[in-house]
Amino acid sequence: MLLEPLSFRNGVRARNRAWLAPLTNMQSHADGSLSDDELRFLELRAAGGFGVVETCAAHIALDGQGWPGEPGVYDDGLLPGLERLASTIVAAGALGLVQLFHGGLRSPAKLTGQTPWSASAVQEPGAELAREARRPTFLA
Repeated sequence: MLLEPLSFRNGVRARNRAWLAPLTNMQSHADGSLSDDELRFLELRAAGGFGVVETCAAHIALDGQGWPGEPGVYDDGLLPGLERLASTIVAAGALGLVQLFHGGLRSPAKLTGQTPWSASAVQEPGAELAREARRPTFLA
């Protein structure tokens, strides 16, 4: 059963049910762009037989980065690397997925340059104070 194809409701099909879980490898560049090392790491997993290759957590906003080397999907400037990654994974026979992520109160200001935020103002032991989330201006 593991080697049988996996079909999703939208018609997308993976060659088998072996799924590379998101692994935090900290190989992206500081700005969240794809590095050659990260590309090669994921390409080898796709070529090695996984039906689905999922990236590690990729931050969706500048203030959502949780650790150095985390890939980003927050800006159109990152598209060339993401497109290169997608085409490489597909060429190796696998389906590529991105794990979307926002570090919230665990996005350190020393990394993001911004105060971390959460649903409410909170401070966990040993962590910096996180501000309360603001309502987006388009909802005001």
